[in-house]
Amino acid sequence: MWNPPKRKCLHQVWMAHGVFEKGNESMSPVIKPATIEGNGDLELSVQEHLISQPLAEVGIRNSGKSYQAGKICEQLCEIKQPFIVIDPEGEYWTLKERYPVIVAAVGKPVGRPKGYKADLTVTSDNAPLLAKRVVEKGYSLVLDLRNATLAESYAALANFLESLYQAEGQHNRPFVLIMEEAHVLVPEVGRVRLKEIRDAQNKVIYWTWEIAARGRHRGLGYVCIARRAAEVAKAVLSQCPTRVIFKLVDPADLSWLRESGLTKEQIDAIQVLPQGKALVLGIADTPLCIASKERVCTHGGKTPIAMAVETPELEHAIADLSKVLKAPPVSAEVPEETLKRLEALEAERKQLLGRVQSLESQLSEAKESSLALSVEAERLRTRVRELESQVLTAEERTRLTTRIQTLEGQIGELQGQLTETQKVAMEFEEKFEKIRELWGDWTDLILETADYLGLELIPKDVKALQDELTQTKAKVEIYEREERLKQELLEQTLQDPNIRSWIRDAEAFLQELKRRGDAGRAVLTAALRMDPEVSFLPSEIQTGYTESTNRQYLSTFESKGLLWRTSKAGRTAYRNRFHQWVTENMRKIKPGAPDGAIEEIADRLKRSVIGG
Repeated sequence: MWNPPKRKCLHQVWMAHGVFEKGNESMSPVIKPATIEGNGDLELSVQEHLISQPLAEVGIRNSGKSYQAGKICEQLCEIKQPFIVIDPEGEYWTLKERYPVIVAAVGKPVGRPKGYKADLTVTSDNAPLLAKRVVEKGYSLVLDLRNATLAESYAALANFLESLYQAEGQHNRPFVLIMEEAHVLVPEVGRVRLKEIRDAQNKVIYWTWEIAARGRHRGLGYVCIARRAAEVAKAVLSQCPTRVIFKLVDPADLSWLRESGLTKEQIDAIQVLPQGKALVLGIADTPLCIASKERVCTHGGKTPIAMAVETPELEHAIADLSKVLKAPPVSAEVPEETLKRLEALEAERKQLLGRVQSLESQLSEAKESSLALSVEAERLRTRVRELESQVLTAEERTRLTTRIQTLEGQIGELQGQLTETQKVAMEFEEKFEKIRELWGDWTDLILETADYLGLELIPKDVKALQDELTQTKAKVEIYEREERLKQELLEQTLQDPNIRSWIRDAEAFLQELKRRGDAGRAVLTAALRMDPEVSFLPSEIQTGYTESTNRQYLSTFESKGLLWRTSKAGRTAYRNRFHQWVTENMRKIKPGAPDGAIEEIADRLKRSVIGG
């Protein structure tokens, strides 16, 4: 039986490629591209923050996001972690000042700064070969799209990303893909009209999503850098739980920040962030305020501060890739005899393929028949065992036969007695029926006589009690009928497909809120435990977290409709409106939903959050 090869974990692969030093096998490589205000360095684990979970950097032009990304590249070089930069603006070639990074340009470089040098020229045809070789050897690469047309960029990038993803599936080498200008390369709304370019763009978006969503299983990380969160494909950006937010001012981007759980104060602060400072989400329970560290290489299109670094290893890598990209195509001239032989082999291949498919179909049918026969055989074996356990010996058969005959005789006697008893019962029934008729007649006669003579046979107070009892019984019957109707309406409401669908959606929504870290779960649980009639301040709920953290999450839950915003002692306070939230949504679906159904659903949803 064939056993598939076991895929190595990232730690084993890092060890195999020399990323770890001896003695540090249990640690993931860490980079420190920024400082946390008043709290040391920002530490990013390559495995946890760049590969296992994609990272996004978002900010307006000149906010410092590309500078920060360049610092990440420098520190990846320092720990010998290979990476690939998709560089539409041609800003990352200056990494060559100090590090052995290969620059591959799509299109002919013109109008570039002094000192610029592209090591390789890439087209849509050889881009797959480049990606495959880079993964095989572990080279760090800058794919420069600055001088490429839109058609050239998308055609080359689509083939490059597809080959990169497939090559990582074979080699599982830890790699970090950094995509600049993601709002242009993978837009939420494409504005390209030419079908050929639009198809290539869709292919780029698809493979980018594959890398962001599933690349971690192959050791391939993803870093998304964009000016506008609202313009990046949501399918791609939603895969990035770690987010570095530089200055943002557009209303659509600010709305995205609110959806990410930031408070109004934090959003206001983001709108006035100075260059190089950002807010980091997804690493700690609360956002971290960071400042970028100074780069060692020139940033962007500025004149480089030194000659590009040249090492034997880099020269060898460039020569290796040049050889791969410039390999001559296989000659298309094939002898006629060979062509005929190929045609015959192709016809034979198709015939054999058809035969194989037929045999596979027969084999599948045979397996199904074999399985059915196995099940039937097992059933028959079980039945045989049951019958064997029921087989009687000759002595037992004789004893049971005698007992059966005895019982049959007793049954005959009892049947005779039963017949006689039935006759006597019928006679008594006839006599009783006559007595009942006579009694009814006498009762009517006595009552009529008493009424005529003015005699009180039944006291008035007893008769009043009888009348009251009759009325009470009627009221009970009406009440029971109404309760049955209410219960039926409640059951119909709970079984309504639309109501059940909303309940599932509501449970998923509440569970998603609980997954916003331990602090978010604690604040939500505490808020839903509060009396709906009582206003409370963020400092008055017992969560174990700071008042600021409580206020941040309470504001988020208020925006979702779970809380009311009120005031208390001149300060912003909140009230629990969870039951009202359930009622409003239920009434939208079924206006006549009974209160009992709403109470039951609200209680069920509340228990799913706070337990009990």
